Order: sequence, then structure tokens, then C-alpha cells
Amino acid sequence: MKAHAWKVDARYTEQHKYYIQFNEIPGKRVFNRILKEIKTDWDIFGDGFDKHQKNYILLATREFESKEKWVEWARNFPYDLVEYTRDGKPKSTRLGTNYRRKAS
Repeated sequence: MKAHAWKVDARYTEQHKYYIQFNEIPGKRVFNRILKEIKTDWDIFGDGFDKHQKNYILLATREFESKEKWVEWARNFPYDLVEYTRDGKPKSTRLGTNYRRKAS
């Protein structure tokens, strides 16, 4: 499973609003577990199923008080997470399990 995140362009909102996308979720049980973990803090705005690959996708959005609060949350994220710039390039910031691997 892969998780990707990006910030909503500042031209459209003054808040620190982020989107997160879960790709290649391997099965309904894992999909439901992720949904249960994030639905209290995140607004779910899309999901789907790839019948050829037999996996799920989930999209959610959330506002944070500051960029620092976002990074704090993202570093404790229990899965691999990559944040992208508005140009679609991955940022070098280590997040999720990538952050914990480096720190150990």
C-alpha cells in the first residue's frame, strides 16, 4: 500500500489543508481498517476499487492549524507516506514509517 499527500494551493485557501490518497490497498479488511483509523479526523471524499488489480483507493482531506502540526501528524503516520509539491515532485521530508526507519 502507498499513501501520498499534498497541500491545497494557498491561492485557494488560507488554511493548511491537505489531501491524502491511499493507493493499492490490498483488500476490504485493510480498507476498512484505514477508514476506521482516519474517519474521525479526516473528511473522506472519494474511494474506489480496481477490479483488475483487486485493490482499493481512498481519498481524504483535513485542515491543520499549521504546517508544523501537519508534519507532526505525518511523522507519526503508521504507513509509508510521501508528500508532493504542487508541481507533483516528491518532497525530501521523511514521513510515516520512512521517518521512523531513519530515526532508529
